[in-house]
Amino acid sequence: MSSLKTLSIGCATVGLLGALTATFPRQAIAQSCVAQTSCPASPIQVTPGSWIEFEIINRTGNIISLEQPNATDPIALSPGQKVTLSGSTVDNVSLLFWDIQGISLEARVKEISKNHLQVELLWGNSFGHYSLYLKDDGRVELL
Repeated sequence: MSSLKTLSIGCATVGLLGALTATFPRQAIAQSCVAQTSCPASPIQVTPGSWIEFEIINRTGNIISLEQPNATDPIALSPGQKVTLSGSTVDNVSLLFWDIQGISLEARVKEISKNHLQVELLWGNSFGHYSLYLKDDGRVELL
C-alpha cells in the first residue's frame, strides 16, 4: 500500500513539473558550437577612458550618411569609401548612420588593434542597425 502512495505522489510531482514547464518557457537552450564557424562573436570591450579610432566602411551599393553628434555634420559615404572618426569612452561617443534611400543597414564591428575598431556597414534585414554607442564602461553597443 505504501508503494502505491509513493507512486501517486511521484505522478503528481511529474504532472506539476510538466505543467510548470508548459507555463514557464525556458529562457535559454544550451547548444554546442564549432569555434570560428557557428559560435557567436564575443562582445567588443575597450578600456574605459581610452581614445578610440573608428574606421567606418560603406560595403553597400548606395550612399550612406554618417554622423558623429557634437563632432561632425553628416558625412556622405559612397560605396566602398571609408572614413576614420575618433572619440573617447569618457564622452560616450555615438555614431549615427543611415542609407539615403531608406534601406536598413547592418553594422559589423571588429577590433583591428588596441583602440582601433572597424565598422563595416552592409545592407541589413528589416530591423537593421542605425547607431553605434561607445559607453563609458568600454562596451560597444549597436542599436
